[in-house]
Amino acid sequence: AIMLLDENCFFDCNETTLQMFQLVSYKEFCRKHPADLSPPEQPDGSDSTTLANEMIALALREGSHRFHWTHRRLDGSLFPAEVLLSAVHMDGRQVLRAVVRDVTQHKESEHQLKSQEATLRTISDAALDAVIMMDAQGKAVHWNPAAERMFGYAADEVLGHDIHPLLAPARLQQGAFAALETFDRTGQGRAVGRILELSAVRKGGEEFPIEISLAPIRIDESWYAVAVIRDITDRKLADEK
Repeated sequence: AIMLLDENCFFDCNETTLQMFQLVSYKEFCRKHPADLSPPEQPDGSDSTTLANEMIALALREGSHRFHWTHRRLDGSLFPAEVLLSAVHMDGRQVLRAVVRDVTQHKESEHQLKSQEATLRTISDAALDAVIMMDAQGKAVHWNPAAERMFGYAADEVLGHDIHPLLAPARLQQGAFAALETFDRTGQGRAVGRILELSAVRKGGEEFPIEISLAPIRIDESWYAVAVIRDITDRKLADEK
């Protein structure tokens, strides 16, 4: 939604604005103050009228201002929004152009991701096998206690970093990076949905055999991979014996 306002009220808008706020006509929208399209208070308890005036003054003073806001539709329903106020000159005076984006879907996706992460964390923290989650670029987003014990890395040493240079032997890294390109597009790959025996590397450089199963998860239009890894050193030694 795009609209124009001065220090006191709105005086122009596009059609999307009317649809977003469920307003019937352009005339119905003009002369409203931003607080008229908001609940009495924002989520932090601030008075909407007072805070809106502060945001307007700040944008006029600084030239632009971006912030999150809770708006209200004509039927009384609330929705979270991202607002960008930009100062522009029009007819010899300075006014503000407001761009409002409804971020309901984004907030719901965030909530869903947090819920899924909490569930995964509860399960994986109790697991005896290493449970690792990475995004489609190969960066770790989950690292359970068993993974810490197995590989020797604390979670804060791994989260946000590429997994393969840390855990894969050098001879296997090129193939792993190539597989990520396919996984990013499709959520599929040679190792996805299978149980494989591979080699991994501990923090100290020791190479050891693992059994790994990899499952794809789709979250917020992006692919993630959850790997369950078991150290099979003892099994290999028993087989050799």
